[in-house]
Amino acid sequence: MTTEKPSLIWMLILALLVSVGIYLRIHSFEKQEGVGFDENIYRQYVEQIGSQGWTHYPDIIEMYIADQKRAPIAFLPPTRVSFLLAATAWHAIGRASSVESVRAISTASSILLLFGSAVFAWRLGGRRLALVVVTLMTFAPLQLYMAHRALIDGFFATVTFFVIWSLWETLQNIRSKAWLTGYGCFLAILVLTKENAAFVYLAILAILASNHWLKLGTVTKPLLVATFLGPLLGAGLLTLAAGGVESLFTAYLLNVRMSYVLPYAIATGDGPWFRYLSDLVLTMPIIILLAIGGMFKARNKASCFFTGFIFISYLIMGNLRYGMNLRYALIWDFPLCYLAAIPLLAIASSLKKLRAQRAALSVMLLVIVYLQMANYENIFIKNPVYDPVPMPLMQALKMIK
Repeated sequence: MTTEKPSLIWMLILALLVSVGIYLRIHSFEKQEGVGFDENIYRQYVEQIGSQGWTHYPDIIEMYIADQKRAPIAFLPPTRVSFLLAATAWHAIGRASSVESVRAISTASSILLLFGSAVFAWRLGGRRLALVVVTLMTFAPLQLYMAHRALIDGFFATVTFFVIWSLWETLQNIRSKAWLTGYGCFLAILVLTKENAAFVYLAILAILASNHWLKLGTVTKPLLVATFLGPLLGAGLLTLAAGGVESLFTAYLLNVRMSYVLPYAIATGDGPWFRYLSDLVLTMPIIILLAIGGMFKARNKASCFFTGFIFISYLIMGNLRYGMNLRYALIWDFPLCYLAAIPLLAIASSLKKLRAQRAALSVMLLVIVYLQMANYENIFIKNPVYDPVPMPLMQALKMIK
């Protein structure tokens, strides 16, 4: 962890970047015609919870089970408790419609992730690293787009970010009860958010198991206890919301079973092992190339930690039949931006004069920002892609007709 003290000029630059990022996340440049299928499902759940009250959550899940058994296609389950309750709370205290309340949670979570990225990057490597990472995160195309949609993926990515941040801090600060408690709580929230929590959790278990060889930090008994108690707490609360183990299991089983026969999932959710890699290259090619370079160049603990998290979760997520979508890859944005920053800083540091280093870094970042925003414009503004799956992405980039 760095002990570098922030200077006023660097703080002002970071504040400016974050302000630009907030504006880009609040203001939507895309043409949003109507409400998407999944967005409409979230809207209905928010209205049901708002009208019936959160104490009737088991009734809402029972209603989902009954409707799903009759429906010929799969639709999203109301087991995504933390996201739906957050949207319902926003709807209750504000004047926004139900769908706008869901969208507001997506926007707020993306902004929170941007703030967290600045602080975490500063703690990892100081002001230069923070500046580079925040610049890359500020203009990340998928981050901007998902901040404008009433979908859960940005919220899930933010919770995942805080899980891996608190895990890293706990590995480095074995006596910190605050980070340990936060780690357990974020794991519980992760379980309450989405079924994809299993992918993140398995990656965490693999990282802890390999720590003996990787030497990323110190794995203590309290850390192991939190690793198991956090998800257990989340599962307990989820079971309570469902009204029992049987209802929860039935809801999950129905969702998985129907997803395998959903025509849209069959058409867009499958592919080879490199499906995520190819989709990521389509949306942010320069970041992926730099991140791959960072994986091979860096030799510090943090780079090993993030590389391990990406590879292990990718290994699981890239082998799910009819269960792949670029939206799920939002959980890798911060690790990829951190790894991409490494070669950029190395190139700048190779110059002797400080002024030349700053000039080189500024030019490289400006070029990357231009390329990122050009991709964002082509994919989501000029050729409005609703779901970033391969065919629409390639059509938007004029790779196919």
